[in-house]
Amino acid sequence: MSIFDMGDYNFYVWGSVFLSFLILFLTYIDAIKKHKDVRRVIQNTKDSE
Repeated sequence: MSIFDMGDYNFYVWGSVFLSFLILFLTYIDAIKKHKDVRRVIQNTKDSE
């Protein structure tokens, strides 16, 4: 059985895989933005002391 040939469920399987990777990617980008923001806040706090 080929991984690309899953019969009637092919669309649903690959659709869910694509959606999962999209959500994972967007979560990763959001985490990077939050991390940079937190580092900037910490740096500003250190500079103001």
